[in-house]
Amino acid sequence: MKTTSAAVGFGGRWAYTPGMSRLDVTHAMPMIKPVSGTCNLDCDYCYYRETGSYFGPPPHKMSLDTLRDVVRSFLQLPQSQVSFSWQGGEPMMAGLDFFKRVVAYQQAYARRGQSVSNMLQSNGTLIDETWCKFLHRYGFLVGISIDGPPELHNPNRNDSYDRVIRGLRLLQQHQVEHNALTLVNPLNAPHPQRVYRHLRELGVDFMQFIPCIVTGLEHDRVSTKAVDPEAFGRFLCGVFDEWVAEGDDRPYVRLFQNLLLVAAGHPPELCIYQPRCGGCLLIEYNGDVFPCDFAVHPDWRVGNLRVSPIWRLLQHERMIQFTNLKPDLARECRECEWLSVCYGACPLTRFRDGDEPVPSYTCAGLKIFFAHAMPTIRKLAERLPGPAEADRQPGPPGAR
Repeated sequence: MKTTSAAVGFGGRWAYTPGMSRLDVTHAMPMIKPVSGTCNLDCDYCYYRETGSYFGPPPHKMSLDTLRDVVRSFLQLPQSQVSFSWQGGEPMMAGLDFFKRVVAYQQAYARRGQSVSNMLQSNGTLIDETWCKFLHRYGFLVGISIDGPPELHNPNRNDSYDRVIRGLRLLQQHQVEHNALTLVNPLNAPHPQRVYRHLRELGVDFMQFIPCIVTGLEHDRVSTKAVDPEAFGRFLCGVFDEWVAEGDDRPYVRLFQNLLLVAAGHPPELCIYQPRCGGCLLIEYNGDVFPCDFAVHPDWRVGNLRVSPIWRLLQHERMIQFTNLKPDLARECRECEWLSVCYGACPLTRFRDGDEPVPSYTCAGLKIFFAHAMPTIRKLAERLPGPAEADRQPGPPGAR
């Protein structure tokens, strides 16, 4: 087994051909919730806070038998590379011994020459020296949730800023690969420059920005702490201008880097820029499988990994139904100049009042951002090799 680190966050990529009736098992990436929604911070704007109620009151923890079956199932797929994404809740609440078993099972079941990588998304407050030594040794990528400087971070994240920064500094001291995930919400949305510059001051050179939108098990309503769509768009514009101004020393901002790939004619890895859904298989602590972490609901459950093999779960009618959600577009989307960029954005944020398709909640903001950023993105993309040229090179343009 080759253990590698990878810049893997939310979303991935299926091999999907138009007209195809089944998803390709050679591109299945697991997003695993070892403790479901259990979290030591329990932030009230967390999208998974109520979703976890589907499994009853916390705490929850994946058994070692279920863990073994999950790891073995994905490593038995015909994939030369398998990336495991561990999320929550707070996945570190599963404990260090649990993750030692993760590595042990990966070493036991990986085939010769198969590369295995691990990404762990954390609030950062439980990180200590012992964790860092382990994470560095086995090449984990750690995503740290941070919403900006203390006055923009603490109100929504239970005064955790100092503990988060302590964890981040430990990761940096131990040379653990890391990135920052920022949830754009009404508090920090008016301050894109402050957020971006603060992350840069902290030494972060890989960033993700996602909007705070959905709450509730039904995922049928906007959170009371949701960011205004246009405010989200303006936030992205402000961050984009800061990013561009850094020139060749600019960091990796996932949303922007994927736009570069799109503009250069390459397939993006971020689900928002893909024509169909299906980036990950969400595996809950008990082995239940769902097509997305925003689709953890009884209506979207496709089975249990301990009972059914992955190839059968991928062929489940609900999985196929899920892949067809995104192309079900509102007329406004079909006629939009940005259709070939976002394909209508996330279909799970299209909050319908009736049967007619409607645009995504983020639509107005994304239009603002695309109109602002795409002229510059297209110019930057001219410096990247085209698809044919890239195929002759050792790695994809813009990859880390």
